[in-house]
Amino acid sequence: MAGMKSRERFLAAVNHREPDRVPQLIRLGKEAGKKLGEIYGATGPELEVRIGNDAIICQMGINSEMEMSIGDLEQGETYINEWGVKYERRLSFNYPVGHPLKSRNDLNEYRFPDPHDPKKIEKLTNIVRKYGNEFVIIADLSSTLFEAAAGHLRGMEQFLIDSYEDPVFAGSVLDGLADYYSVLGIRAIHEGADIIRIGDDIGSQHGMLIHPKLWRGLIRPRLFRMIQTFRQVNPKIILLYHSCGDFRPIIPDLLDIGVRAISSMQEVGSMNLSEIKREFGRHLAFKGGLDTQYLLPMGTPEDVREGVMRLVRTLGEGGGYIFMPSHLLYGDVPMDNIWAMFEALKDYGRYPLKESAPEAGVCRKDKSGIPLSTKGKLEAVAKMVENGEEQKVEQWTQRLLRQGIDAREILAHGLEKGMQRLAEQFGNGDVFLPEILMGNKAMRAGTAVLKVHLNGRMEQPKGIIVIGMVKNDLHDIGKNIVKIMFEIVGFKVMDLGANVPPEDFVSAVEQEKADILALSARMSTTVKEIKEVIELLKRKNIRERVKVMVGGAPITPGFALDVGADGFAPDGVSAAKKAWELMGVKSAIEVL
Repeated sequence: MAGMKSRERFLAAVNHREPDRVPQLIRLGKEAGKKLGEIYGATGPELEVRIGNDAIICQMGINSEMEMSIGDLEQGETYINEWGVKYERRLSFNYPVGHPLKSRNDLNEYRFPDPHDPKKIEKLTNIVRKYGNEFVIIADLSSTLFEAAAGHLRGMEQFLIDSYEDPVFAGSVLDGLADYYSVLGIRAIHEGADIIRIGDDIGSQHGMLIHPKLWRGLIRPRLFRMIQTFRQVNPKIILLYHSCGDFRPIIPDLLDIGVRAISSMQEVGSMNLSEIKREFGRHLAFKGGLDTQYLLPMGTPEDVREGVMRLVRTLGEGGGYIFMPSHLLYGDVPMDNIWAMFEALKDYGRYPLKESAPEAGVCRKDKSGIPLSTKGKLEAVAKMVENGEEQKVEQWTQRLLRQGIDAREILAHGLEKGMQRLAEQFGNGDVFLPEILMGNKAMRAGTAVLKVHLNGRMEQPKGIIVIGMVKNDLHDIGKNIVKIMFEIVGFKVMDLGANVPPEDFVSAVEQEKADILALSARMSTTVKEIKEVIELLKRKNIRERVKVMVGGAPITPGFALDVGADGFAPDGVSAAKKAWELMGVKSAIEVL
């Protein structure tokens, strides 16, 4: 086995044979790439080769727009790409802020980019020519369907609602994407790519962002069509599927439609790596898995070495594993930890692997006095809200008012009760964000009917919340979910977005007369900004006028106490409940 070439090593692992050592594919964010580039005297693919990677990825999908530097684009500047998506430069990323499909009718005139454009294949051509004989070449077509539609073309909230209200429209958007990427993938195969990487970030920390049934109805058939198209060109082409977060419920589906490798293997939710290896390891290869949320940025070098050893022994037995952190290496990872990672892979990654793998853990989370006849009717309304049945909720609300049932009871024991149960199900991972949005629309249809009967008091929000990601932090998908939950339970929300300076938070609190300031930080390097905001509130003598909530992956209840926050919430449902608690509100009856 000694002396295997990178290409041979990588393909052996993907085909479930033990190579000489576990192959490596480490992807670098801009800051980490700059640090290592200065040390190794290289950039781009050449840097990847020098750090020991056995494969080279060529990004060809729309997601590459988020990391590309467009000329001398400065912070805050915007541009519109060939897809019609408007991006704003924020730190190291171009962040989508404008979507071309603003309405469903826009699809009629929309033209997808030309996948036959010679420029789209130039970078891959050069990589294959220079590195293809020695390294495996991966053509990266992610974000392929869901993420491209929701994150770039339509907007997350709108596309999720489309998926339920108008699945034909949603399917048409996905068909256009599937057609585009099918042609691009065929060109990549002809050019010499060994692996086609497809996929979308459909997982969260606790479960899938969308219900597996919705994925199977909208996404799976189009992925299958793409894979069949690729296999007609090259029956041996390897399909790698990528998603961050927990996507375990659809792993059997991926295997069934022809996927042969999956990433990024974040050990969150139901993603127990030991169980997944046992259940699917004979048929699927795995890439990724080393924690980038806590271990790499906040652990010691000894912690990192232990994590690498555990991961390699969990997923590497019998081949079928490519080592990689579960995401790009960002600037918040200390250099000592990067060196520890490299050294540990050399020490523990040689076959035969020593000892048995320790078990990988898994993060798991769980009278009214109304007359019976009326209670049954209100329960029916609550169930309609849970099911997202907007028209039925509106009709039944009108019917119950005509029958003399008090508007307050309809609100508290019908509409609000249904939404509260839906929120609890979301917190337990039993329903997903689209169901929350549909339930919210249904509840709003009922409250619109009740406004007249409540003397206009439904217009008053429970309170005003200012929310945003702290300075230098751009990872806002969790913050966006929290914002939606705040709005669902009746707060007026001013969203300042990502990378917000302390001065802007304080200014918004003063201008909006906010009751609550919700601060979010996703990276260990940005949590210090939370204290900066709180200290500035004190210096401006307005700290006592506003409650401060904090949350985000690195945040703990202890941290919240240390910086003087009034509350901590780990997720959207908890945040909504905590906001109510800080406002002294238990139900809509108290607000009214």
